[in-house]
Amino acid sequence: MAKKSNSQSALVDYLFSLGMLKRTERSGWRTIGVLTPESVAEHSFVSALVGSELARLEGADEAKVMRMCLLHDLHELRMSDLNLMNKLYVKRDERKAFADTVRGAVDEKDMLAIFSEFCAGRSKEALLARDADALEMLLEAKFLVDCGNSYARDWIESAKMKLSSASARKLAAAIEKRDAAGWLLEPFRKARKKGRR
Repeated sequence: MAKKSNSQSALVDYLFSLGMLKRTERSGWRTIGVLTPESVAEHSFVSALVGSELARLEGADEAKVMRMCLLHDLHELRMSDLNLMNKLYVKRDERKAFADTVRGAVDEKDMLAIFSEFCAGRSKEALLARDADALEMLLEAKFLVDCGNSYARDWIESAKMKLSSASARKLAAAIEKRDAAGWLLEPFRKARKKGRR
Protein backbone atom coordinates (compact mmCIF):
# COMPACT_ATOMS: atom_id res chain seq x y z
CA MET A 1 0.00 0.00 0.00
CA ALA A 2 2.85 2.42 0.77
CA LYS A 3 4.28 1.99 -2.75
CA LYS A 4 0.95 2.88 -4.35
CA SER A 5 0.65 5.90 -2.05
CA ASN A 6 4.16 7.07 -3.00
CA SER A 7 3.46 6.66 -6.72
CA GLN A 8 0.13 8.46 -6.30
CA SER A 9 1.92 11.34 -4.55
CA ALA A 10 4.55 11.48 -7.30
CA LEU A 11 1.82 11.60 -9.95
CA VAL A 12 -0.02 14.36 -8.11
CA ASP A 13 3.22 16.35 -7.74
CA TYR A 14 3.82 15.96 -11.49
CA LEU A 15 0.29 17.17 -12.23
CA PHE A 16 0.71 20.18 -9.92
CA SER A 17 4.03 21.05 -11.58
CA LEU A 18 2.33 21.33 -14.98
CA GLY A 19 0.67 24.53 -13.79
CA MET A 20 4.06 26.23 -13.94
CA LEU A 21 3.86 26.07 -17.72
CA LYS A 22 1.02 28.61 -17.55
CA ARG A 23 3.16 30.90 -15.39
CA THR A 24 6.43 30.55 -17.32
CA GLU A 25 6.79 33.26 -19.96
CA ARG A 26 8.47 32.86 -23.31
CA SER A 27 11.27 35.20 -22.33
CA GLY A 28 12.57 36.12 -25.78
CA TRP A 29 9.52 38.26 -26.48
CA ARG A 30 10.17 40.35 -23.37
CA THR A 31 13.65 41.25 -24.69
CA ILE A 32 12.00 43.06 -27.62
CA GLY A 33 9.49 44.98 -25.55
CA VAL A 34 6.51 42.61 -25.38
CA LEU A 35 5.04 43.38 -21.96
CA THR A 36 2.79 40.32 -21.72
CA PRO A 37 4.48 37.50 -23.65
CA GLU A 38 2.79 34.17 -24.24
CA SER A 39 3.36 31.41 -21.72
CA VAL A 40 5.15 28.17 -22.46
CA ALA A 41 1.78 26.42 -22.08
CA GLU A 42 0.21 28.65 -24.74
CA HIS A 43 3.15 28.12 -27.06
CA SER A 44 3.08 24.34 -26.62
CA PHE A 45 -0.67 24.13 -27.15
CA VAL A 46 -0.60 26.12 -30.40
CA SER A 47 2.50 24.19 -31.53
CA ALA A 48 0.55 20.95 -31.07
CA LEU A 49 -2.30 22.23 -33.24
CA VAL A 50 0.17 23.40 -35.91
CA GLY A 51 1.86 20.00 -35.62
CA SER A 52 -1.46 18.29 -36.26
CA GLU A 53 -1.83 20.15 -39.55
CA LEU A 54 1.77 19.47 -40.59
CA ALA A 55 1.42 15.76 -39.81
CA ARG A 56 -1.68 15.54 -41.97
CA LEU A 57 -0.01 17.44 -44.81
CA GLU A 58 3.10 15.25 -44.64
CA GLY A 59 1.41 11.90 -43.95
CA ALA A 60 3.03 11.43 -40.54
CA ASP A 61 1.76 10.07 -37.22
CA GLU A 62 -0.44 12.97 -36.09
CA ALA A 63 -0.80 11.85 -32.47
CA LYS A 64 2.95 11.42 -32.09
CA VAL A 65 3.73 14.84 -33.57
CA MET A 66 1.14 16.48 -31.31
CA ARG A 67 2.49 14.69 -28.25
CA MET A 68 6.03 15.79 -29.07
CA CYS A 69 4.81 19.37 -29.42
CA LEU A 70 3.03 19.22 -26.07
CA LEU A 71 6.11 17.77 -24.35
CA HIS A 72 8.97 19.56 -26.11
CA ASP A 73 9.28 22.45 -23.63
CA LEU A 74 8.07 20.64 -20.51
CA HIS A 75 11.54 20.97 -18.94
CA GLU A 76 11.08 24.76 -18.92
CA LEU A 77 8.75 24.54 -15.94
CA ARG A 78 11.93 23.72 -13.93
CA MET A 79 14.52 25.81 -15.74
CA SER A 80 12.47 28.59 -17.34
CA ASP A 81 12.50 29.62 -20.99
CA LEU A 82 16.00 30.86 -21.67
CA ASN A 83 16.29 33.52 -24.36
CA LEU A 84 19.26 33.81 -26.71
CA MET A 85 21.19 36.12 -24.39
CA ASN A 86 20.63 33.81 -21.41
CA LYS A 87 21.88 30.85 -23.42
CA LEU A 88 25.23 32.57 -23.97
CA TYR A 89 25.94 32.41 -20.23
CA VAL A 90 23.84 29.68 -18.67
CA LYS A 91 24.71 26.01 -18.87
CA ARG A 92 21.53 24.00 -19.01
CA ASP A 93 20.69 20.33 -18.78
CA GLU A 94 17.35 20.01 -20.54
CA ARG A 95 17.33 16.21 -20.43
CA LYS A 96 17.83 16.12 -16.65
CA ALA A 97 15.19 18.82 -16.16
CA PHE A 98 12.79 16.88 -18.37
CA ALA A 99 13.48 13.59 -16.54
CA ASP A 100 12.97 15.26 -13.17
CA THR A 101 9.76 16.89 -14.44
CA VAL A 102 8.09 13.69 -15.65
CA ARG A 103 9.12 11.61 -12.64
CA GLY A 104 5.90 10.10 -11.34
CA ALA A 105 3.95 10.45 -14.59
CA VAL A 106 2.03 7.32 -15.58
CA ASP A 107 3.94 6.95 -18.87
CA GLU A 108 7.28 8.35 -17.72
CA LYS A 109 9.45 6.02 -19.85
CA ASP A 110 7.52 6.74 -23.03
CA MET A 111 7.67 10.48 -22.33
CA LEU A 112 11.45 10.26 -21.95
CA ALA A 113 11.68 8.36 -25.23
CA ILE A 114 9.46 10.91 -27.04
CA PHE A 115 11.58 13.79 -25.71
CA SER A 116 14.81 12.05 -26.75
CA GLU A 117 13.39 11.46 -30.22
CA PHE A 118 12.38 15.13 -30.46
CA CYS A 119 15.84 16.28 -29.35
CA ALA A 120 17.59 13.96 -31.82
CA GLY A 121 15.47 15.38 -34.64
CA ARG A 122 15.92 12.44 -36.97
CA SER A 123 12.46 10.89 -37.33
CA LYS A 124 9.81 12.38 -39.60
CA GLU A 125 7.63 13.12 -36.57
CA ALA A 126 10.46 14.84 -34.69
CA LEU A 127 11.27 17.02 -37.68
CA LEU A 128 7.61 17.99 -38.05
CA ALA A 129 7.30 18.73 -34.33
CA ARG A 130 10.36 20.98 -34.61
CA ASP A 131 8.80 22.64 -37.65
CA ALA A 132 5.58 23.18 -35.67
CA ASP A 133 7.59 24.75 -32.84
CA ALA A 134 9.26 27.12 -35.29
CA LEU A 135 6.02 27.92 -37.15
CA GLU A 136 4.29 28.83 -33.89
CA MET A 137 7.13 31.25 -33.19
CA LEU A 138 6.82 32.62 -36.71
CA LEU A 139 3.06 33.13 -36.28
CA GLU A 140 3.61 35.03 -33.04
CA ALA A 141 6.42 37.09 -34.54
CA LYS A 142 4.31 37.98 -37.59
CA PHE A 143 1.49 39.08 -35.30
CA LEU A 144 3.94 41.29 -33.38
CA VAL A 145 5.38 42.77 -36.60
CA ASP A 146 1.87 43.53 -37.84
CA CYS A 147 1.19 45.27 -34.52
CA GLY A 148 4.24 47.47 -35.04
CA ASN A 149 7.11 45.62 -33.34
CA SER A 150 9.82 45.68 -36.01
CA TYR A 151 12.26 43.77 -33.79
CA ALA A 152 10.14 40.65 -34.20
CA ARG A 153 11.30 40.44 -37.84
CA ASP A 154 14.48 38.76 -36.57
CA TRP A 155 12.33 36.02 -35.01
CA ILE A 156 10.60 35.47 -38.36
CA GLU A 157 13.95 34.98 -40.08
CA SER A 158 15.18 32.72 -37.29
CA ALA A 159 12.04 30.56 -37.49
CA LYS A 160 12.29 30.19 -41.28
CA MET A 161 15.89 28.96 -41.00
CA LYS A 162 14.75 26.12 -38.70
CA LEU A 163 12.15 24.65 -41.07
CA SER A 164 12.84 21.32 -42.76
CA SER A 165 9.61 20.10 -44.40
CA ALA A 166 8.22 21.38 -47.67
CA SER A 167 4.82 21.93 -46.06
CA ALA A 168 6.30 24.05 -43.27
CA ARG A 169 8.28 26.18 -45.72
CA LYS A 170 5.16 26.75 -47.86
CA LEU A 171 3.16 27.71 -44.78
CA ALA A 172 5.92 30.09 -43.66
CA ALA A 173 5.82 31.87 -47.03
CA ALA A 174 2.02 32.15 -46.82
CA ILE A 175 2.18 33.41 -43.23
CA GLU A 176 4.59 36.17 -44.20
CA LYS A 177 2.23 37.40 -46.95
CA ARG A 178 -0.92 37.36 -44.82
CA ASP A 179 -2.13 39.99 -42.37
CA ALA A 180 -2.11 38.34 -38.92
CA ALA A 181 -5.51 39.83 -38.12
CA GLY A 182 -7.01 39.28 -41.58
CA TRP A 183 -9.12 36.33 -40.46
CA LEU A 184 -10.64 38.53 -37.74
CA LEU A 185 -11.13 41.79 -39.62
CA GLU A 186 -12.26 40.62 -43.08
CA PRO A 187 -15.86 39.80 -42.04
CA PHE A 188 -16.22 43.29 -40.54
CA ARG A 189 -14.71 44.93 -43.62
CA LYS A 190 -17.08 43.01 -45.90
CA ALA A 191 -20.05 43.92 -43.73
CA ARG A 192 -19.03 47.58 -43.76
CA LYS A 193 -18.87 47.56 -47.56
CA LYS A 194 -22.42 46.21 -47.65
CA GLY A 195 -23.54 48.99 -45.32
CA ARG A 196 -23.85 46.88 -42.19
CA ARG A 197 -22.01 47.31 -38.92
